[in-house]
Amino acid sequence: MLKVSKMKKTIFTLSAIFIVISAFSQEFTLIHDGLARTYRLHTPAGYNADSLYPLVINMHGLGSNAFEQEIYTAFNDVADSGDFFVAYPNGIDETWNISSTTGTDDVGFISALIDTIDL
Repeated sequence: MLKVSKMKKTIFTLSAIFIVISAFSQEFTLIHDGLARTYRLHTPAGYNADSLYPLVINMHGLGSNAFEQEIYTAFNDVADSGDFFVAYPNGIDETWNISSTTGTDDVGFISALIDTIDL
């Protein structure tokens, strides 16, 4: 009988998760304030182009990114059952600007993201 190491099982599981997530979410780029900003967008499983859908913005924490947030929260399943879109934006250098006076305009980026996504 063939024995499979724990490491191989882990790699296989992570690969399977990546394939499933990649199949249902797409990554997009939006230019905001001269910066290329990226986000992932999950379309609900029962999507119908003739219907209107809510949008949920699911933002990652410090030191993380949109892809990790998508895996960590497993929110795509919630979006499928609740019939809504989920956008996972990426902060610059895995962080968000929490100051309203200096740095990257993340509030403006999220606002532009909402305006850009045609639901």
